[in-house]
Amino acid sequence: MATHMLEWARRFAALLFAISAALVPPSAPGDDRWALLHAAPDWTPPCRVLSQASVYVTPHQDDEVISLAGGITTDVAAHCDVYLVVMNRGDYSNVGRRLCNEGRACPTPAELQASREAEALESSAALGIPADHVTFERVDESAAGYPDQVDAAWTRIVARFGQRAIYNSISWLDRHPGHVSIAYALKYRCEAGTVQVCRFFQSPLYRPGSPLKHAMPVAPPTPMWLSAPPDAVRRATAAYARWDPGHGRLAVGEASVPDQLAYARTWPGSLVHPDGRSWTPDAHAAALDWLAHNQSLDDAVFTSVGRVLG
Repeated sequence: MATHMLEWARRFAALLFAISAALVPPSAPGDDRWALLHAAPDWTPPCRVLSQASVYVTPHQDDEVISLAGGITTDVAAHCDVYLVVMNRGDYSNVGRRLCNEGRACPTPAELQASREAEALESSAALGIPADHVTFERVDESAAGYPDQVDAAWTRIVARFGQRAIYNSISWLDRHPGHVSIAYALKYRCEAGTVQVCRFFQSPLYRPGSPLKHAMPVAPPTPMWLSAPPDAVRRATAAYARWDPGHGRLAVGEASVPDQLAYARTWPGSLVHPDGRSWTPDAHAAALDWLAHNQSLDDAVFTSVGRVLG
């Protein structure tokens, strides 16, 4: 009985989120702040302009649709060579314990990882990235040396794709420690000149805000909104809800981040901003102020290179 009550409570919460989200139109078109962000009709993505591969590096299986879908689908539509690299192993989660407590399944860490990778492959295919363009670095997010493992993984990624590729990842203006480690490692490489073009994506979900968190994230200078095809995003998020234990599918994404996946369906697209090299002094000051008040992260999340602020 308790298991059924938990399941119905989760479904009811998801329904409330969907109803409340529907009260706010996608991308808040009545809000001039959002309307001004949309890419111009004749805008061409950097991968097309420079004839380079576009490489998306995500912290977790699911971030490609939650935070990066607009960038990925825009690059795919421009006939760019698009790749996805998932940084973390995917077994550092309490979802397995929850599934077991509910009597649904008791996956081992390896089974949890396998389900998450299968979910990511199906989601990526829905967004236009074929399976042979998806790789998994499988960094252990729970390890004491995690940030330096991330740094080493970035070195491998850049060696594989080259300095001239377009590198895309999560924004360092974020509050998720796993995201921040990955973002700062790319930010450092971009500002040091190790790679040439970097873009950072920020989901409004990963910032303080209202319960729906549809308010503007902080991403100076003004970020660009890249829309994603709603049907592609629906199919991508559905991959994380596929329950088929006989074939190793445990719907880990839906059990882990249901609100984020619902948000991605409601507002299909991504906010993207450049690295700090092109920022004005005011933009740097705004970023530093936001970090000081909102990003209270332990030094352990940063690489040995150090935290590169602003």
